Amino acid sequence: MRNTSIVGGAMAVAAMSALLFGVVSSPAQAAAASCYGGSHYYNKPAGSFKSTPFTTTTACSDINVRSNQNTFVRVCFRKIDIFSNCQARYTHVVPGQYVVVATNVLDNRDFLLDFYNDAEASGLVAA
Repeated sequence: MRNTSIVGGAMAVAAMSALLFGVVSSPAQAAAASCYGGSHYYNKPAGSFKSTPFTTTTACSDINVRSNQNTFVRVCFRKIDIFSNCQARYTHVVPGQYVVVATNVLDNRDFLLDFYNDAEASGLVAA
């Protein structure tokens, strides 16, 4: 006869340890945590359409925006000395959650956020 209470107890301890110590459950979650951990704050004043420049890093393969308000944004990459290489479409960014606005970006690329309107906007960008 097997003693299933020992196995069940060990599984319960492992599950509780993962819950208490915040163990990341997947490689995708680990990558997101690493990417978002390097987020930078942006604050676009009213009357302006563009953020200050940022640079992509090795921590993120995408550009992610977490806004404090509903907004629409696209990414413009630096081409020579101006930020003229902009995405064709704006992405809707909802408050309080990261939204991918550009995918598979190269490392060490300068970019800025171009907003659909000139209302004040603030939040975080991870790239």
